[in-house]
Amino acid sequence: MESHSRLVSFSRANHNGSPPDDPDHRLLRQRHRIGPSADHHVLVTARAPSKIPSSLTTLTNVTALQLDVTDPESVAAAVRAVEQHGAGLNMWINNAGAGYTMPLLDVDLAQAQQVYETNVWGPLRLTRP
Repeated sequence: MESHSRLVSFSRANHNGSPPDDPDHRLLRQRHRIGPSADHHVLVTARAPSKIPSSLTTLTNVTALQLDVTDPESVAAAVRAVEQHGAGLNMWINNAGAGYTMPLLDVDLAQAQQVYETNVWGPLRLTRP
């Protein structure tokens, strides 16, 4: 059976180590049937791949990649890694996102720009040819 790749941006791993009962972790294991019997390969990404749970990274059909959606060089490296894998992508799930709620006159412009960079330009970088 042909192997397919799925690129999953596992951004919450950077925040808290993402325990096995974390919703993102459950999504990866249940929705994508990650495990030895799966017929596809999953590329899990994070700004800090070392924080992706070992319960995922030790599976034979999972590859952890570094990806910071705000860094064009990081995006290019992730794209090259996908191309080197050879199977292409049939699905991309983006969970990279940031939030910032503040009264407009109190907004820190640098922080607001970083949120926009992550939430708007980051996904655009990953979806452009």
